[in-house]
Amino acid sequence: MEKQLNGFAIAGLVIGIISLITFCCFGGFLGILGIIFSIVALTKKQSTGMAITGLILSIIALLLSCIVMIFAVSSGDYLNELNSIISGETRTTQSSYLDENDYTTEETTNDTTDTDLYSPDTKRVGDDYYGYVSIPENWVTFIDIGLNYEETDELKYPMQWSYADVNIITLNYLPASYDPKDAASAIALKNESDGMEDMITATVTLIGETAYQVYGYYPNENLYLVAWVFSGSDGVTHIISAEGLPDSVADVVEIIENTYSLYE
Repeated sequence: MEKQLNGFAIAGLVIGIISLITFCCFGGFLGILGIIFSIVALTKKQSTGMAITGLILSIIALLLSCIVMIFAVSSGDYLNELNSIISGETRTTQSSYLDENDYTTEETTNDTTDTDLYSPDTKRVGDDYYGYVSIPENWVTFIDIGLNYEETDELKYPMQWSYADVNIITLNYLPASYDPKDAASAIALKNESDGMEDMITATVTLIGETAYQVYGYYPNENLYLVAWVFSGSDGVTHIISAEGLPDSVADVVEIIENTYSLYE
C-alpha cells in the first residue's frame, strides 16, 4: 500500500536521477517529466523527501540541458561565421575541425638566408596589422579576382604578392575572437573538398609562435599550397599562405619562414 501511495514520488525521484545522468541527451524531456511527477507527488502529499529530491534533480537536469543546447547553438553560429569568412578568402584560408591528434609536430626555423627569388634585390612589404615579409623586387601586388570577399570594419582584404601569377604570398588575419586551431581546421576540410590531394596538417613553430599548418597539392592546377595559422603576440589570429609550382613552392615557403615577422 505504501508503494502505491508514493508512486508519483518514486517516479519523480527515479526520473530525476536518470535525467541528471543523461542531461546532455534526454535531460530536457526527462527533466520536465520528473518535475511534473514530483509536483503531483507533493500535491497528493506523498513522500515529501523523495518528491522534493526528484524535483531538485529534475530542475538541475533541465537547466544543464538548456545550457548544453545554448552552447551548441552558439558554437554552430561561431562555426558558420568562421566558415563564411574563410570561404570568402583564398583556398589557403578555408577549413573545418581536426582533432589534436591529427596534427604532426614539426619545427620551422627562422634562419636568415638568401631570399633573392627571381630578383637580386628584395623589398619589405606588409603593415603593422598583417605583418611583414621580404619579397624579391620583381614580385608585384596581386589581387585574386576570383575572391568572393567583403571588407568589414574588423576584416580587410588580404594582402597578396605574386611572381608570374602562380607563385603567391598571402597575408591575412581573423578577428582575435577566432581560435587559430579552429581556423586551421576550418582550412583543411575545405581544401580537401576543393580537390587538394596528399594534404598534411602539422603543428609548427613560426616566429616563435605555435602555428597550425595545412599543405597539399592541387593536381588540376599543378600547384602546391601551404598555409600557417597562429595567434600572434599582437592578439590577432594570422593566416599566411604560400602557393607555387612544384619546382618553386619551396622557395616561396622559404621566404615566409625566413623573413616573416609581425613588425617591420
